[in-house]
Amino acid sequence: MTVDPTVQGLHEGLADRSHVNDVEVRVLAWILDNFPLTRERDTGPTDPLLDSGIIDSLGTLELAAFLEREFGFIVEDEEMVADHFETIASITAFVKTKLEN
Repeated sequence: MTVDPTVQGLHEGLADRSHVNDVEVRVLAWILDNFPLTRERDTGPTDPLLDSGIIDSLGTLELAAFLEREFGFIVEDEEMVADHFETIASITAFVKTKLEN
């Protein structure tokens, strides 16, 4: 797979930011790779992903599958709610909660 040089630069820049945690970096990198509107809109950690149309219902399923593969937990049906997937920050918080349990 060829990586867009812009995305590669963003990945490298994220890796250099020690104040950004590993979960957020991994989630953001995947979202940047899979949802181009995040790059076009310069999406930050608290910007809406669902309400803005960056991620739709199918994208939410793809994101949940990524989280399961990447972090080794199951996203239960009752956890498939907008509050968990609305922003990069809320996704990060959801992942951290799942990893702690």
